[in-house]
Amino acid sequence: MRGQNFQVMVILYSTAWTGDRALAEALMELLMEELRKKDVVFKVVEKRWSDTGLASIVGDSLKNEVIKEIEVEDEDQEAAEKCLEAVYLDTKRLKEKVLNVAKEKYIRDDDEFEEYRRGIEETYGW
Repeated sequence: MRGQNFQVMVILYSTAWTGDRALAEALMELLMEELRKKDVVFKVVEKRWSDTGLASIVGDSLKNEVIKEIEVEDEDQEAAEKCLEAVYLDTKRLKEKVLNVAKEKYIRDDDEFEEYRRGIEETYGW
């Protein structure tokens, strides 16, 4: 490959790693904000479970679901990981974002939302 521009991309985060859609979306949004702040170049890749070879594990109901992944160049991996760590460490901001995403996109019932909020607090200690 000598003389060619060959870039190795690394998956920094994938929504496939998180079972909670609101949490996954919140993490993606906050991570992209952090990466932009630090001028880390990234790309968002979308694929279906059926394209991953893991469709048999997730079952028929999910195999057409879209997975989003944030990829960064190998050389930027360390800086990108620091951005991801910053997202996880700012628990107040993460909790607010998760709850906003859940309320705006997934949970319409106030009682169900309250139950979700309590569950998030208990699960993650927020």
